[in-house]
Amino acid sequence: MAETNDALVAVGKENVLNYCKQVIGGIWEKADLTNVQFETVRLSENLQSTNNNEPEKVLIRVYGETAAKGQLLLQESVIVSLLGEIKLAPKIYGFFPGGRFEEFLNGRTLKTSELQLQNVSEKMAVCFANLHQACMPISKKPTWSSDFIDRLFDSATTITFNDKNKQARYEEILSYDLAARRDEIRDILQACNSEACFCHNDLQENNIIVCGDPTSADASFHCIDFEYGGYNYSAFDLANYFCEWCYDYNCDKPPYFTYCLDDYPSDKQQIHFLSCYLKKQYQLKKVLVDEKTLSSELRKLQLEVNRLALASHLLWTIWACVQAKMSNIEFGYLEYSLARLKGYMRQKNRPNLW
Repeated sequence: MAETNDALVAVGKENVLNYCKQVIGGIWEKADLTNVQFETVRLSENLQSTNNNEPEKVLIRVYGETAAKGQLLLQESVIVSLLGEIKLAPKIYGFFPGGRFEEFLNGRTLKTSELQLQNVSEKMAVCFANLHQACMPISKKPTWSSDFIDRLFDSATTITFNDKNKQARYEEILSYDLAARRDEIRDILQACNSEACFCHNDLQENNIIVCGDPTSADASFHCIDFEYGGYNYSAFDLANYFCEWCYDYNCDKPPYFTYCLDDYPSDKQQIHFLSCYLKKQYQLKKVLVDEKTLSSELRKLQLEVNRLALASHLLWTIWACVQAKMSNIEFGYLEYSLARLKGYMRQKNRPNLW
């Protein structure tokens, strides 16, 4: 989903304010352009009333390219509305043609380096456990990742670039034999015994809002941007999160990301995170388990997660190829595709994975 200032201009600030009056009401009914402030924030618009009553701030999401994907947009709207009601996502105040009004969270997105902090790891494990217990009114088959790969694969592997440097980079990507990689992922997914549940599928640092000091026990963490939400294996969601420890998108120079594969969670970090996750899962399900059972289930989950990290790498590899051809966003998509493939090959050769 794209939310930009240009998109807001296209809709019109006065129109947006009128929609806000209609769907939120209250103090907003008396608001006009002289007593509200529009402030551009990262990929969104923040609309602030000069009144002191609540909510005095709302977040405006203006749909960009996603608007053409009607069914996907409808599904995401349903998901975020329901998750907002059970406090697993920002509350939705209402919708208008071309966007929606959300609860404004007074926080910031996490930094990639902060994902490794013990307090962040513990809190995010609980966030995943809560999210994975949510019931959404969409298909319950855990096929999101396989469907995503299959849907994009042909487009991703039959591209031609006019730019010679891009074409050379793309041919380097193809040299990794993506068809063989897809067959490997199909086998892994077919053998997967992980729980089928609702997953975010793209939970990285920019999709996590922290309110407060992330090292503090009082800090709260909130998941946002459910564009890719759907039913999948829980191990994929966790694996994708582990992979994101390695990739930092807050970079203002080409290719607009950096990565370090050595930042993938260590065995100790994995066990700590997954232990917190499983304990919260058992608590939510009101199931009592002894330490022996917990240890056994933890090791099984850890193996599934590290195998499904391969699926995460391939999925975003082919996604990036398609984006390199289609997107107007300034980002090194082909470089990113290669970086994910390097992550794939590193992960495939991890000891004790097979």
